[in-house]
Amino acid sequence: MNTIAVFGGTGLLGRECVYQALKANYKVIALARDPSKMLIPTGSGGNLADKPLDNPNLTVIKGDVTDQAAVDAVFDMSKDITGVIVSLGGKTKYVGPTMLTDGTANIVKAMKNKGSTKRIAVVTSIGAGDSEKQAPIFFKVLMYTVMKDIFSDKNNQEALFINPSG
Repeated sequence: MNTIAVFGGTGLLGRECVYQALKANYKVIALARDPSKMLIPTGSGGNLADKPLDNPNLTVIKGDVTDQAAVDAVFDMSKDITGVIVSLGGKTKYVGPTMLTDGTANIVKAMKNKGSTKRIAVVTSIGAGDSEKQAPIFFKVLMYTVMKDIFSDKNNQEALFINPSG
């Protein structure tokens, strides 16, 4: 059975990723600052939504993605991690201004060190990277003002993959 590692698995989109991977018979290893937030997603969870997600194929490790040792622990849990989903988020004031970049860099470093995982999917936002021109004007106002720090971090996170050294 193949394994998927999910970072940010307790967020709204992350929960859905974890849930769908389990439904597709994957093993899932998730790193979470607060494992108690690993809940059945609102979207496809139906009347079970927001109840604890308990599945024998799910392992949740308590830790922070900005801690390289915690990220490494995820990859040490299984030799057959075939894919990684990065669904990090949160308000900058709670996670710090560079959590996306630092956390994703830690994930990429662990993947390279382990050598067996080749696929990564990173959830970002309209307006980040080359999609900036596609964002609606009212959203651009938010991006350049209230959300300036988070978009700076998102752009730096994307650069980890787009730059020649990525």
